[in-house]
Amino acid sequence: MALRTLSLVRETNRPYSAGLDERLYRIHERALCRARTYRASEADLIDSLREVDDEKIFLKLELTSLYQYAVQILKLSEDVACNLIAIMRRSRAVPELTERIRDGSITASKARKIASVITTDNKSAWLDLASSKTSRQIEKAVAQENPKAAVVESVKYKTAERLEFKIGVSEEWLSALQQVKDLLSQKRMKAVTSEEALKAIMDDFLKRNDPIRRAERVQKRKVESEISEEPKPDNQFDSTDKHPSVPGRQRLPAHTKHAVMLRDQRRCRHLSIQGERCENRRWIDVHHIIPVSDGGNNQIENLITLCSAHHRAQHRADH
Repeated sequence: MALRTLSLVRETNRPYSAGLDERLYRIHERALCRARTYRASEADLIDSLREVDDEKIFLKLELTSLYQYAVQILKLSEDVACNLIAIMRRSRAVPELTERIRDGSITASKARKIASVITTDNKSAWLDLASSKTSRQIEKAVAQENPKAAVVESVKYKTAERLEFKIGVSEEWLSALQQVKDLLSQKRMKAVTSEEALKAIMDDFLKRNDPIRRAERVQKRKVESEISEEPKPDNQFDSTDKHPSVPGRQRLPAHTKHAVMLRDQRRCRHLSIQGERCENRRWIDVHHIIPVSDGGNNQIENLITLCSAHHRAQHRADH
């Protein structure tokens, strides 16, 4: 009976199982089964990521993003985390994307490729294309539909100290870079590379806008003023100004904000349960440890820097 069943299965799986004896077919059958399980697991994991995102469980675990949760808690690689999260977010509007991964019609890799272009209106065409075309053909079709998605931003080490930075740019962007290179080459009296031009642009931007550097300049001016006994008021903000969105609340004086940024190095001060400091240096807010509504003041000792995610979480905890 087992041999007859095996023969029937072989018949339905031709030509792939043709010529396999019973032992080899059992190995082949296990591989097929595990592949189906793997595809279903990918789809199930995407569903789980959606649930985690809906409930913002990562915030309750003192993480700032779903990406951090996927990498640090679920131990997914950075690439896999990015791919599954992108598919999950697109699947909110096009649930068929996850369903096709589950039934084996398309792979997660192909689903990720079409995630930037698939919509509720064109889903049939893109799902059919993803299930019938090669990855290269899909990439070409996506590039024609959405040129910005043609080049995926990436950074890779080439040597111990040199990296390859890959981005897609417009002709306008490239033209602007060429103008910067021309101006900088003339100024330095030598030809400069794209790397040197971009470094000069970044240095100038950071010099003008980095809160730490601004704080260092303010502190230096303050010291110089004290030495010369000619105080130079920092009039970027008036300490008597009212906060624009909170009636009766004082706006932070610029020198106070500079001092807080300099002390905390423009990095979130939140500590996890394990005592590890948050790495975020983006979307940084200044937070009152004792809220103004509870009598907290604008003294530096009552102020810390928090990233926006931990700032919101702190306010939810306070209320």
